[in-house]
Amino acid sequence: MELENNIEREITQEEIYSIMGIPAKVMDEICDLFLEVAKIFKKAAEEFLKVCEKIINRIDIEKYKKLIKYEKRVRNRNKLYAKRKRKYGKG
Repeated sequence: MELENNIEREITQEEIYSIMGIPAKVMDEICDLFLEVAKIFKKAAEEFLKVCEKIINRIDIEKYKKLIKYEKRVRNRNKLYAKRKRKYGKG
């Protein structure tokens, strides 16, 4: 082959496509298609991040902390009632 004998010269994309047996026009169309798909994925990712940002902004951290404290207090209260019930009996 001619490409093997001439090592100093760079191989062009058209030569690579012809070696692979694919027309250059088809490869250009495939590249354009991949670029369009990449744009679609980028747009979808941006929309997803916007939705996530809205959800995160809705969360009230202080309210959540108060809820956790309340749940802990209720669990401790239930344990204390059970302990008193065992110790003193019903009513």
